[in-house]
Order: sequence, then C-alpha cells, then structure tokens
Amino acid sequence: MGIESRHDGKLYYYRKRREGDRVVSEYVGGGVVADLEQKRAEIALARREAEREQLKAAKMSMAEIDKALNEFSHTIDTLMAAELLLNGYHQHKRQWRRRR
Repeated sequence: MGIESRHDGKLYYYRKRREGDRVVSEYVGGGVVADLEQKRAEIALARREAEREQLKAAKMSMAEIDKALNEFSHTIDTLMAAELLLNGYHQHKRQWRRRR
C-alpha cells in the first residue's frame, strides 16, 4: 500500500492485494483522496499492530499461568506420593496399591 509517483509527477494511491500468486494494484485515488487513504491505512495498521501486541501479552500471561499451574500440579503429585508411601502403598504399573 502506498502513494506512487507516475510519469506526470503527480501522486496516486494504490492498494496492493494478493490474488493467488500475483500481486494486484488497485487504484484508489489521487491528490487529497490519496492523502486521506494513506492516513486511514496507517491508522488501520497501527490498530492491527496494537491488537497483535495485546494478543502477544495475553499469550505470555497465559504461558506464565500454565507454568505456575504445572509447578503446583507437580508439587501436589509429589506430596500425594509421599503420603501414600507413608501409609503403606506402592506403585504398580502407575497405579497405587496397598502392600500385602
């Protein structure tokens, strides 16, 4: 996307889009229309980048929560195994069984 200068020296705004393997230029306008369209495109780009950053921060937050939850789960598993061992149980094929 952007303003392009043509042979007459004037500036025109073209929007680029992909159709299959080709990139197609779509004429939007020239002069004031080109300036307004470029500003609109810049605002839309800034909005998409802000949303992307917000999503990235949310994913990092979720990763931290997952890590804390995994650590908590591991601690609980360790405590439960210790309690079962103290009460006379043992593990056989990943199942806890009471010793005979």
